[in-house]
Amino acid sequence: MTIRKRPGSPYFMLDAPDPRGGPRIRCSTKQTTKKAAQQWAVDFLAGLQDAARMDRDGRTAVSLKGALGDYLKALGAAQKPSYRNLAALCRKTLGDMPGRWSLDGEMWLHDLTTADLERLKVARAAEGAAAQTVAHELKLLRASARYAKVLGHRVPDIDRWGLPKLPTKTRYLSWDEYQRVYAWLSPDRMRQGTRRGRPMEAYSVKSPAERSDLQDAQDLLVTLCLTGGRWSEIAKLTWEQVDLQGGVITLWGSKTAKERAVPIAKDVMAVLQRRWAERRPGAHLVFGGRVGLRVQPCRAISRAMEAVGLNRPDLVERSGRATLHSLRHTYASWLRQRGADLDVVSDMLGHASLTMTRRYAHLRRAEVLGQVRGMLDGPGG
Repeated sequence: MTIRKRPGSPYFMLDAPDPRGGPRIRCSTKQTTKKAAQQWAVDFLAGLQDAARMDRDGRTAVSLKGALGDYLKALGAAQKPSYRNLAALCRKTLGDMPGRWSLDGEMWLHDLTTADLERLKVARAAEGAAAQTVAHELKLLRASARYAKVLGHRVPDIDRWGLPKLPTKTRYLSWDEYQRVYAWLSPDRMRQGTRRGRPMEAYSVKSPAERSDLQDAQDLLVTLCLTGGRWSEIAKLTWEQVDLQGGVITLWGSKTAKERAVPIAKDVMAVLQRRWAERRPGAHLVFGGRVGLRVQPCRAISRAMEAVGLNRPDLVERSGRATLHSLRHTYASWLRQRGADLDVVSDMLGHASLTMTRRYAHLRRAEVLGQVRGMLDGPGG
């Protein structure tokens, strides 16, 4: 910005770039002192910049970083359980994680284009990110844009956000696989170690802390497999939600804002009765951990799945990876294999619609084919 006296005129003239992207602005300030002319120029250009940020519907511009920040603040204020994970994802999107490709946080949100999203997907694929991880990042951007629109900001004109096509494989555990993981997590399991490169005799875990952690992991395995609860639902389960007399657990689905009652299976009942008898005075969380805090996603279960061969390359290629969420699929799959209808499975899982439960429809395909074959083998067959 330049302020100079016009030759033969008492007024100072402004010479500055147009914040709206047009040609340079050269105009009179109608001010006779340089100080007044500078103040006029600052106010004039600020007004043009505000106008540039506002569309014809009165929506103002917001940066990508500002839009993501507003959305995260809303999640934090609502105490959403997804806040922590999405905050970390936001840092990766904005380049706060070294070595990761990022979007420019200072760009206007409404300048975001489909090309930017495509570059993001290509970069994440090159970094080795799974399709599910990329989908979460794109959904974060989409949700932030929707929230920015609610706040009265300009948003990108993107009709389709191009979420990656996710694999349709639904990995669940067979009964044998479940038993192997359960046995691996036993605090009394004998281990085979080495000393100075030579095999040692089998030994059991001696540390009380390690035994406690393994017992927590084993109890969580049983509860997740036989209730179908999401990790967040079981990790925050309180004793007020458990009716040992009636044999029912009440779960609250934070994703669907629905409450559901799940019957307590025999093995889960044994876990709950033991944990009730061993609980500390005043403890209200069922899985409180050794220090009275809510346990974090149990790495011991994931390590056990790897150790017993659930993620061999051939199994992963055929059925997908076994993860902590596979235990929820396991519950649904076992129900289907034992004759439960899809609407029953949907109710037990707390799905928002029956469409989400259709992934388990194939598990009774043999029975359905047999019924149809019987219908066709009529009197004329």
